[in-house]
Amino acid sequence: MDITKYRNIFPHVTAPIQMSNTNGKVPVRGDMIKYIHTNSEHQNQLSRVVTARDSSNNSDVDYDKEKYKDMLLNVIETVLGIFCFDRTLYGKAKDKKWWMELKRNAIYDMKAEVDTR
Repeated sequence: MDITKYRNIFPHVTAPIQMSNTNGKVPVRGDMIKYIHTNSEHQNQLSRVVTARDSSNNSDVDYDKEKYKDMLLNVIETVLGIFCFDRTLYGKAKDKKWWMELKRNAIYDMKAEVDTR
């Protein structure tokens, strides 16, 4: 979907916006854009990630270790949940309200993409 049509700015949307702002080249559908989480709690959504291209020019990029820990725990919980793995042993419990909001937003974005076709 075109990056200007997203209602919510998630990291996978933020990175293309940053690319288009820095070099003027707007990524097209299907482009692979690598990005790094730097501060997932930042108030400005556009400041939560940097593109990998931007980070290669700046060795001072500070990775958001807690974000990557949380992402890893999500994967481990999904894979090992059948064996009663509990992420609370290694981190905080998943916020269900956040999860439901993310799901609603994803459904909205998918409907918007279908409507534009």
